[in-house]
Amino acid sequence: MNPIISEEKIRQIKNNIPKQVSFAELFTHEFMLEHTSFKRFEDFLKASKFCINSQDDFKAIPKHELDKHVSTFTDFSSWKKMCIEAGKLYLASKFSI
Repeated sequence: MNPIISEEKIRQIKNNIPKQVSFAELFTHEFMLEHTSFKRFEDFLKASKFCINSQDDFKAIPKHELDKHVSTFTDFSSWKKMCIEAGKLYLASKFSI
């Protein structure tokens, strides 16, 4: 059952949600241990065949290849699903919901 969130809480979240969240904030140590075979997000990336030295390098990874890496090493079938779950947990912890 989902808890009911008050309109005031929704306004608080909407007004205080950051425009950007780092991978380190999103993919916490706890998240990585629960959903992957890695302790840190950096280790998850290093286990891939991708050469990632910048944000542009990460953005250049073909979606199907990133999805394959995610489905191989995590509980998720795609990068999008992994991000959605991490985002839910991030918001729940940041705004006590």
